[in-house]
Amino acid sequence: MKNFLALLLLFPLISIAQWKGNSEGDNQKSNMIKYYMESYVNQDYGQLERIIANDATIRYNEIEMNKNSLKDAEMGHHSLYSDISFNTWAVITSEYENGNVWTHLWGEWTGTGNFTKSKKTNLVHLAYKWNGSNQVENILGFYDATHLNNEIAASSKKKK
Repeated sequence: MKNFLALLLLFPLISIAQWKGNSEGDNQKSNMIKYYMESYVNQDYGQLERIIANDATIRYNEIEMNKNSLKDAEMGHHSLYSDISFNTWAVITSEYENGNVWTHLWGEWTGTGNFTKSKKTNLVHLAYKWNGSNQVENILGFYDATHLNNEIAASSKKKK
């Protein structure tokens, strides 16, 4: 009964906390991110250079990086894996009442390890915050890094 009363008291706060803004999946920013993912798969880093701000803050899980280390990491994927593909499930850009604009991407990354010879698929959620110059100033990436860490370990053993 206490939990029910607490929920009733919190309900107005929860309903007020909902975001307000506009979202759509077929706009310039969403399409720029879709093209960025296609370019990554094809080892073309021109789109990364165009849309990621030089001073962008980037965090994939617990790893913080900058634009240059992001490019190095993407290039590293192609030395660790072959047959990389990315199946994009959804890309949506949302403009919030506070003026922030974020593009969210959900999909699955697939690649075959060059060292483990194991084909892996990973679910991915990426979020891109845009600045006023139509560039990405912040990236947050969420995925299970187990496959990647195993492939890096296998590559290190081969190099010894």
